[in-house]
Amino acid sequence: MLSRIIKKIGALSSGSLISVLINAASYPIITQIYAPSDYGEYSMLIFYSAIFASSSLLKLDLIIPTLTDVSKARQYSFVALVNIALVSVVGGSLSIIFLELSLSKLNLFLLVVLCVSSFGIFTLVGSIILFHGQALKFGFLIAVQALLALAMQITLGVIGFDWHGLVLGYIFSFFISSFLIFLVFCPKDIITTKKETSPMGYWTVMRIEKQKWQPNVIQSVLNAVSLNVMIVGVDHIGGKESAGLFAFCQKLLVIPVRLVGNSAKQVLLRELSLSSYKQALNVAKNLTFFLGILSLAVFSGINLISGFLIEIGLGPEWVGVEDFVLPISIWLAFTVFYVPSVSLLNVTGIPKYHMCYEAVNLTSRFLFIFVSIAFGLSEIEFVYITSVLNAFLCIFLILITFYISSGDKI
Repeated sequence: MLSRIIKKIGALSSGSLISVLINAASYPIITQIYAPSDYGEYSMLIFYSAIFASSSLLKLDLIIPTLTDVSKARQYSFVALVNIALVSVVGGSLSIIFLELSLSKLNLFLLVVLCVSSFGIFTLVGSIILFHGQALKFGFLIAVQALLALAMQITLGVIGFDWHGLVLGYIFSFFISSFLIFLVFCPKDIITTKKETSPMGYWTVMRIEKQKWQPNVIQSVLNAVSLNVMIVGVDHIGGKESAGLFAFCQKLLVIPVRLVGNSAKQVLLRELSLSSYKQALNVAKNLTFFLGILSLAVFSGINLISGFLIEIGLGPEWVGVEDFVLPISIWLAFTVFYVPSVSLLNVTGIPKYHMCYEAVNLTSRFLFIFVSIAFGLSEIEFVYITSVLNAFLCIFLILITFYISSGDKI
């Protein structure tokens, strides 16, 4: 079973690999068009929008691939669409109060609504494709989105857009790729199949799946807020340019996480839900070891060659981005390492431990902002401290997961 899961992860990662190559080829061009401060403003908007995007589907994107009934999958997809619309408007409205960028209030509202809804629809389309067992097509969806984002961001930058070009490229790449992939690849039974079960409304689905979506939404929001706190902390300590360098480095280094970690999570949610309890536990343990070795090797390699790649690929305005590579690598390496544990917690219906992990992680990052300011620490030292603590929390979550599972306390 483990070898089958690894093959499926490889299939799902294939599109992400193409996305990696597309993004890697684009960075020398993007950094010639946009300045670090542009990237700082862009990232502040995207990280803020991610707080609402993370809850826009009620985490039904994790449930839909595990369903076996087409009619039920269609009903859940409709509920997800309704929630995307609601959360997008809420996020846009709150941005007027909590987000300070060089935009009018109306434009800020519209951009946040579009950011949240575009990502939500893209994620929903991906979950529908996975419901039909089409991991390779999901990978293709990721590759198409990356290519569209690159083409649009470069085009808009060349014709004179500042950081708004980055945002618009991000938004429309999600919308266009979702539409094209759904039109071409998604089996139409998700739309046309006659109802085989009684119709369920928005509140009915929320009530039925409460034990799954509620802790997962809280966990996802905490995770998004935690990432937002990181860039706000770097911005507060080092300014918009440092925030841009941090965000750019994080975007580069998160590629292996998306390539392997996210693909592993999607496959595991499907496979573990169809397995016996004992089999699921053994697979999670073995895959944790495998991903741990893989993650260590990948991020060690990145750190060895990052200086050379940054020197030949980025312009002089981006000097300083290399200082963020090691601390962010520590943080993201463990994000891959704990994927099997998180998947096991979701499948067995006890995601509350992951939620607790995110709550502690978020609280510590708030605390370290104040500590860094009080003791005059640099933004690099702030990222180091938070990354090391995150690594310890990941290890603790893994140990707790396997202890509870091995003790049959689920």
